[in-house]
Amino acid sequence: MPRFGDENRARFPYLPFYVDDWLGSDTVDAFTLEQQGGYRPLVRRQWRAKDRLLPQDEAKLARWTKLGKRWPAVGRPVLRQCFNERQDGYVNLKLRRIWERIRERSSKARSAAEARWNGD
Repeated sequence: MPRFGDENRARFPYLPFYVDDWLGSDTVDAFTLEQQGGYRPLVRRQWRAKDRLLPQDEAKLARWTKLGKRWPAVGRPVLRQCFNERQDGYVNLKLRRIWERIRERSSKARSAAEARWNGD
């Protein structure tokens, strides 16, 4: 079983939520309440994904957001505005940068702790 911080760890157990970024985003502000509600599970799913990507399977995205048949009208515009399409899936670049920054901080903290425990 992987220890906290192991390199093969798929994700971190928390997702930072920056209230100022959310409230100050013109994109989010232009979303309907239903679109805002569909956006959050997409962000959470990307955060948890081992490859930090959403799949290109729109049926799965519709199910994850609970939008079902409303996905094309409500969810797809959110996906197009907040995620970049890549050959292997969709990615919210800001979210990926946050994840990378947290991973780097965790790695440095782990190295420092190991040095202290090993007497280096």
